[in-house]
Amino acid sequence: MTGYTCQHCPKYDEPIRRMVNGAGVRYRTTLDMGTDAQGRRKQETRLHDTLSDAREHVRVRGAALRAERKSGRVIADRISLNTLCDRWLESRRGEIREVTRETYSHALKPVRRRLGDRMVDTITHADVVGLRTWLVREGGRTGQGLGEHAAKASLTALKQVLDHGVRIERIVSENVARGVKPPKVLHADDEGLERWTAEELVKFTRTADADPLGAAFRLSTLGLRREEVLGLTWDAVDFEGGTVTIRQTRVAVSSSTDPRRWMLGPVKSAASKRTIRPDSIQPGTMKALKALRLASLIDRRANPAGLVAVDAAGQPVVPKSFSDRFALLAGEAGVPVIRHHSTRHTVAYLLHDAGVPPVRAAAFLGHTLAVHLSVYLFAREDDVDQAGDALGGVLARAVSGS
Repeated sequence: MTGYTCQHCPKYDEPIRRMVNGAGVRYRTTLDMGTDAQGRRKQETRLHDTLSDAREHVRVRGAALRAERKSGRVIADRISLNTLCDRWLESRRGEIREVTRETYSHALKPVRRRLGDRMVDTITHADVVGLRTWLVREGGRTGQGLGEHAAKASLTALKQVLDHGVRIERIVSENVARGVKPPKVLHADDEGLERWTAEELVKFTRTADADPLGAAFRLSTLGLRREEVLGLTWDAVDFEGGTVTIRQTRVAVSSSTDPRRWMLGPVKSAASKRTIRPDSIQPGTMKALKALRLASLIDRRANPAGLVAVDAAGQPVVPKSFSDRFALLAGEAGVPVIRHHSTRHTVAYLLHDAGVPPVRAAAFLGHTLAVHLSVYLFAREDDVDQAGDALGGVLARAVSGS
C-alpha cells in the first residue's frame, strides 16, 4: 500500500516498503549505495519501527550516499553483523570452552534477528538502545520478551562482537554498544537469588536419599554446580581418603534433550578445580557414593566415561532432566522449589552466617573472591543494624580507654 491510499504508508516514489507480520508493522528502506570495485551494484536495507524514522533515515543516509556517488568514490565491500558474528565466534574457538562458545552463539540469536542483515558500519548507538528495548519486549523466538538475564547476555555478546570489529577486523572505528547499559538485573532478596534455610536443605537431602541418584543430589547440596556433578567420574572419588575432586564438567550442547548431545570439558575456571571432604559436611555422603558405585558394578551397565551420574540404562543423565528431577524432589520434600544453581546461593549464605571468611567460602564453592562478593552475597535487613552495633562497640571501647 502507498500514501495515496493509506496515511500510514510510504508514498509511491519513496524507497520505503511497509512490512506487516506477526510482530506488527515495520518499514524497510532500500537505498542505492552505488557500485563496488568489481562494478557490482550495492544496496543498503534497514528496518524501522515507524514511518517517520524510515523517512528520516532516507533523508540523512540518502544524502550521504548521494554525496559519495557524486564524488566518484567507489564503495568498499562491507560486511553484515551476521558475518561479523560468525567471524568472532570462529575466532574464539580454542580460546574458550566449547560450551561457552555455544552460549555466546545462543545469546546472539535475537541480536541477529533484529540487526543481523545490517552492514556493521551503519549500526548506531540508537539502534543498540532500540535493540535493548526490543529484547525485553519481544526478543524471544516466538515474540515474547526475554528475561533480564537473557537480554543482558545478548547485549554483552554484541559488545564483544563489535569490539572484535574495532580492534581486530578494523571495519568500524568505535563500538556503538559500549555506552548502552543492559536492563537492570535484580539482586538481593528478589526472586533471582532464591535459597533454602539450613533446615530446608537437610529436609531435601533426606527425601533425595531415597532416589537412585540420591548421592549425586547430596553433592548438589554441597554447592557443586550441575555440570560438576554430572561430570564427576569415579576416578575422582577417593573412598579411602574420603574426598571428591572436581576437575571436569559435563554440559548439554545447544540445550538439547538428546543424551548424546553432551560433552566433557574442563572446569569453569582455575578456581573451580578443588577437593572437598563430603562427610565432614554431610555425614553419610561417601557411604551413599559407595552404594551407588557398587550398584553400577553389579548391573554392569554401559558407562565408558566412568561417570557417577548415569540413568537406569547406564547412559549419561541429560542435564535438564537432572534439574527437573531436582525440582520434583524439592516438591516431594515440602521445601521451596528453587533452581538447581540456587543451592550454591544457599551454601554461600550458610557459610556467611557461620562466620566463614569470604575468601575461604569462595574457595569451597570454586569461584573467585570477587565473584563471591558481587554475585552470591548481598546485604540483608539486619546487616545495617549489626554493622552499626559493631562500630558503636569499637567507639565505646575507645571512649572508655581514653
